[in-house]
Formats: sequence, C-alpha cells, structure tokens
Amino acid sequence: MKKSFYLLPLVLLILAVVSCKPKDIEDEIPDSTITPPKEVLDEETQINRLQTVARNLINFVDEEKHRHIVELADGLWYKYSEYDWEPFYDTFVDEYESVFRMPKHISSTISCEERIVARNPLYRFSFKNDARVFEANDATKTWEYKGKSPDGVFTVIFTSKEGTRCVAKAWGEGKETEYSYTYEHEYGHAYYDNEGYYHYVVDSVVNKTYTGLLPETIRFTLTEDNTVLINFTEKLDIQKNNHLHTNTNCRCANIEFNMVEKLNSTAASFAFNLKLDNRAIVTMNAAVPSFVLIEKKDNDTWEQWLERYEDEYEILLQQVGGCNAFMDLNGDVQVRVALDNFGKAYQELDAWDKKEYGDERREMLDMVDIVNKHMETGLYYGNDIKQAELKLDVVKREGYYETYYDWTPAIYFPKSGTTYLVDDFYNQHITEGTYSGILQMTEDLINHYISMFRYLRIDPIHF
Repeated sequence: MKKSFYLLPLVLLILAVVSCKPKDIEDEIPDSTITPPKEVLDEETQINRLQTVARNLINFVDEEKHRHIVELADGLWYKYSEYDWEPFYDTFVDEYESVFRMPKHISSTISCEERIVARNPLYRFSFKNDARVFEANDATKTWEYKGKSPDGVFTVIFTSKEGTRCVAKAWGEGKETEYSYTYEHEYGHAYYDNEGYYHYVVDSVVNKTYTGLLPETIRFTLTEDNTVLINFTEKLDIQKNNHLHTNTNCRCANIEFNMVEKLNSTAASFAFNLKLDNRAIVTMNAAVPSFVLIEKKDNDTWEQWLERYEDEYEILLQQVGGCNAFMDLNGDVQVRVALDNFGKAYQELDAWDKKEYGDERREMLDMVDIVNKHMETGLYYGNDIKQAELKLDVVKREGYYETYYDWTPAIYFPKSGTTYLVDDFYNQHITEGTYSGILQMTEDLINHYISMFRYLRIDPIHF
C-alpha cells in the first residue's frame, strides 16, 4: 500500500521521539556563545550565523587531547590482533555460550520475562559468581586463564605496545534481577564430499535455557598505569509490564556522553548529551507522553506477544498522542519538532490512502497538507524567537521512464518569505557556497584523527 511509504514523515518522527525531557540533562544546556537576536533575522544573516556556529563547534574540538587514547587503541590492535584466544573460549565462551547470544535475545530482557521452568536449565550466569581473570602472555602470545575472580570483577590484564600495564574491568552492583530465555541449539557434523565441497548436517536440535542475574548497575573501566582512560556506567531499572529505565554514562579523555531512556506502559522518554571539557556541545531530548502498549502476559512468549501486537498495531497507533523533540548545539542553535496528535494524523492519512485520485499532484499536495497541519518545527538562536521552519513540499521528479510527483523537506525563512528545498539549499550553500569552507574544516578534522593511526590503515576522507 502507498500508505506504508507516505507515512514515512510521521514514522521517522515517532521513532526519533520516544521520550520526555529528563531535567537532569535539559538543565545542562550551556549559555549561547553568540548574542541571541531580538528579532527575526533575514535569510543571509541566518546563513552567516549558522556558519559561525559550525566553525565554533569544529574549533572547540582539540584533537590532541585524544591522541593518546587513539594511539593506545591503534597499538593494542597491532599487538594483539594475532594473539591466540583459544584459552578464553575454552574456559569461558564455550561454557557460557548463551551469554554471547544475548544481543539476539535483548527483547527478553526488555520485556522482563520471568524465569521459565525449563527442563534443561544448563546455564545460570551472574557477575558475582562467574567473573573470570585473563592475562595476556607476551612470550607465548596467548590469553591465559587465571581463574575465577575473587571479588566478582571480570578482569583482563595486558600491556600496551610501549609496555605500560593496562587493566580492563567489568562488574555489577546492586540488586540482581533474574530472567531467562530458551533457544534452540543445533548439534551436527561437517564433512567434505568427493568433489571437495563443504557440508554441514544437523543431527539434532535441543532446547536450552539460559538464566541470568542482571544487576542494577553495570560498570566498566580501562586503566593504564592506574590512570582511568575509560569509565562506563549503565544503570537499569526494570519492572515487568510497567517500565524499563536506563541511564548510560561514559567518559573518555575530555569527552563524556550521557543517555537516559524511560519506557513506561503509557509514555516514554529519551534524552542525550555530549560534552567536551564539561561543556554540553550536543543536547537532545524527545517525548511521546501518551500511547498504549499491549500487556505481555506471563505465559506469553516474545513471539506470541509480537503477533498480538501486529494484529492490533493500527488501533494502537490511533491512540498515540502528541510527540515532541528538541536538539541544542552548544547553546547557540536549537531545533524543535512537535506533532500535535499522531493518532489523528494517522487516521487522516489512512483516509487519504483510501481515497481515489485522478490527479497525482493533487494527491501528493493533500498528503503534504495533512503532515504540515499536524507537525510544527522551528529553528531558534538562544531564545524563543522562531527564525525558520521545516515543512514538506511537493516536487516533480524525473524517473527512468516518466516524471512523477513526490514529497520533499523544505526550509522556510519567514523574514524574506523564501522557501528552499533541502536539496537545493545543500547544493547552493553547503557544497558550493557559504559552507564549503566548513566542509573543508570538517574533512581536515577527521583526517587529523586518521593520521594518528600508525598501524591500522584508514584512507583519508574527501567530501
């Protein structure tokens, strides 16, 4: 159906907007480095202002503060890429193979599935009971297993290419929540036929159950000569059929990012910021304050829940309320996007989809009108004066065999009444015009980082 494609403007928005605005992040937006304007600016002044903002952001990055961590990673890759990992696999991966299947089963964690009464509960994993210690042996070029960790901390000990002692640690803190999932494990054998072709035959399939204890907080550190280079923290708050909250923080050199996600049964929230030298350079948050999730029953498998959700998703979409999103760059530029009522917009687009049109251009104009009616956007410079808007417009495109009408984003400057299609604005002001110097600065910055790698070969980029 054409609806699945033309809903894209709304779907993209709601995927990006899955949250409220946690105050602990929003309050960290810094003051503008450029004096906020007292009136709506003309198009040329705004273009020059955005160029200044972009230049300031690039100049704010001090690549030399990151040289050590880049060169350390490059040297570790060169030194350890050919080390034998067999002891690690023999003593840990093979025993807890299902731990390494966890990315495929993250949904089981999100849905807080209670422990399954399994006939074959082969695996039970927790940080406290199953942490191991490994150390690189530079003489034999192997990773040696040193035994279980006495303090419940996964520990990997190694040396940099220059010989400094490095230690990576991971551990859990706080109350542990038990969860499990069951998966199919295949047993079989491989052989080569008379013509040399490889074959694998499945002899049997056995259901295996993995049960794990998930701590409230997961921590990871990387130290070099007792100096912390990377500090990562993940805090989890999970309650089945009620909420999933996460708070992620990571600091490396002078870079720090923080992300907060809150998914409740009737609302959701997301916020993110990126700091350099403790100044918030990028801040984002978004909100879907009202929606409905289908409750996952205790005896439901994840697949059964998805099937029930798929059957009712159109009804659920109509119950989604307003959505909003926000982004700030260095306190100088803010972008706001709001959808007044997703459910109502969805219903109107559904009716549009079922309507018969004889005029392709009129058909596309009606779709664009629906989206523009429900979606509001704004560009701001440190205050509440809206300087520009993003809208959808209709364009005529040349296809392989015929021309056709399509929707495209456009930028509207209210002071001059000028509207640019995004593609035209990019070509006129970025690749060839005012911002061509910004592209060169960005290219130089990235290539400076690339030049820090001595062993890992990365080709320079060219925009």
